Amino acid sequence: MGRTIPSFRTVLAEEKAEWKPFRNALDKPERNEFDGMWDIPRLYVSACSNSVQYVRLHPILMSILLFNYKLLTECVSEVEQIEAKVNNEYGRRRLAVKKEQEEAADKGDEKSKALNQARDTTVLTPLQENDKKSVNGKKKLHTVAKQETPSLDSYFI
Repeated sequence: MGRTIPSFRTVLAEEKAEWKPFRNALDKPERNEFDGMWDIPRLYVSACSNSVQYVRLHPILMSILLFNYKLLTECVSEVEQIEAKVNNEYGRRRLAVKKEQEEAADKGDEKSKALNQARDTTVLTPLQENDKKSVNGKKKLHTVAKQETPSLDSYFI
């Protein structure tokens, strides 16, 4: 008995052949990316063939979208993990400095004066001002000790 619905692998090859003029109009590096994009639906052949869509391109596009969505969510979760790790380390360092300040203040020695003076003379560098943007409603603020800048006269002497 014959089949009423062609194999999706055949449909995929036919659809890719229909897009060949578009592929030929692309630059060579983009052609490789285009070919790679058409390799993605092969990962989802069973799902595409079971969807039995009237428009053959719909399951192909949905499989490409699903694959890229999965990659995007993986990247976002990795970035969130890295941000959490960096913010956690920054918080620990900040807590350690605060403890030192409190201990030094209890002792009332010169170290507390130096720490307080360093804290009062902090400025943001231009790169750190860009990092000041809020993430998830939490502001990130990094400060460094104020550095002495040589005057222009010292360059010409």
